[in-house]
Amino acid sequence: MSLTVGLLPYGCQPPPRTQVVGGPPRREGLLVGLKSGAILKIFVDNPFPIPLIKHTSSVRCLDLSASRNKLAVVDENAKVLVYNLITKVRGVYSPPR
Repeated sequence: MSLTVGLLPYGCQPPPRTQVVGGPPRREGLLVGLKSGAILKIFVDNPFPIPLIKHTSSVRCLDLSASRNKLAVVDENAKVLVYNLITKVRGVYSPPR
């Protein structure tokens, strides 16, 4: 699956981080991490985004586990956080130095 970003209206910027999470045909989804720290799940057949997590800083990278229960986020401070999407509990991991 490939994503194509078309022309955006003046003043609009594409979301900083997007991850395709797949799904059944015509029901595919995206994870979107915003500069505000909000992480949303968007399905192509639903006009309303689903808020997952409100992180404290801008999202640099994100990914979903194969079981879709855990969300890994790397923020602008190079902190790796893993959220359990069922309980909304997070674990903090520091990169090795």
